[in-house]
Amino acid sequence: RVLLVDINAAARATCTTNLRDEGLDVASFVADFSDNAQIQAALEESVTQFGALDFVHNNAGALVARPLLEVEPADLDLMLNLNVRGVFWSCRYAVEIMRSLGRGGSIVNTASILAHRGDPVLPIYTATKHAVLGLTKAI
Repeated sequence: RVLLVDINAAARATCTTNLRDEGLDVASFVADFSDNAQIQAALEESVTQFGALDFVHNNAGALVARPLLEVEPADLDLMLNLNVRGVFWSCRYAVEIMRSLGRGGSIVNTASILAHRGDPVLPIYTATKHAVLGLTKAI
């Protein structure tokens, strides 16, 4: 059983249809992963829909390609909020829910090869993916 969460309605609908065509039991939920209240609501929806939260895959992210001297404050805010804060809050709420259900579970966080190296045109993205790797190692 899968709860698919995405802010993009068209992408969510297409993926939901594809997974159902493969025989999976799928529900979908809209959430903005730069908003921790929406993240919490999305994870709680899994318990509402399926009675459990056993696995979380954090794969949301943003990429703004600008060299360091061209980065705008809004670029930094967008990528930190989605790529770092979103993953952090998803992990935190997932662990809380999994513990409360007494079932345990697994969390997979998607980072990037740039979690292991740098790119001069992607300084913010590189930094956020280093943060995701560090968080994943810490939890």
